[in-house]
Amino acid sequence: MPRNLDPMLATAAPVPPTGDDWAFEIKWDGIRALAYVSGDGLRLSARRGSDHTPRYPELAALPEALGREAILDAEIVAFDEHGRPSFQLLQRRMGLTTEATIRIRSRETPATLVVFDLLWLDGRSLIALPYEERREQLAGLELDGPHWQTPRSGSARPTGRASAAANGSRCETAAARSW
Repeated sequence: MPRNLDPMLATAAPVPPTGDDWAFEIKWDGIRALAYVSGDGLRLSARRGSDHTPRYPELAALPEALGREAILDAEIVAFDEHGRPSFQLLQRRMGLTTEATIRIRSRETPATLVVFDLLWLDGRSLIALPYEERREQLAGLELDGPHWQTPRSGSARPTGRASAAANGSRCETAAARSW
């Protein structure tokens, strides 16, 4: 299992690009991370390689639930009482170091791992596969647990309400194959 991957980062754009070689994500207002899932447990590596695993103990059950070795490109998110992502709430979890405080805050403000992409599965790199194939394999993992989920991915230009939201200042897109 490689250890030197970086999570794919979204790029701000005034409007969504067109074409089939783009995928669209919602801006989740979280911490982008890679989740290394193995028999040894879970390791959450953030954008600069820092280990965030101890700060989110509610995610520790993911390896047992998945039952497979994988590297997931994801975002750690806190949701408000209306089910909307809230960076303000997530900030209450960031930078904590004492186990007691982490335990208390994980109950007060639980984190969810929102998984976007599957980069490695059972000893095999999937990076060279087309994005759509990786997403199909990711969907097959059925990651819908108490603290993890896989949102739908859009590979076509957003329309209607999604387009109106995307045309605002919060539009972010990620190239489907930026690896």
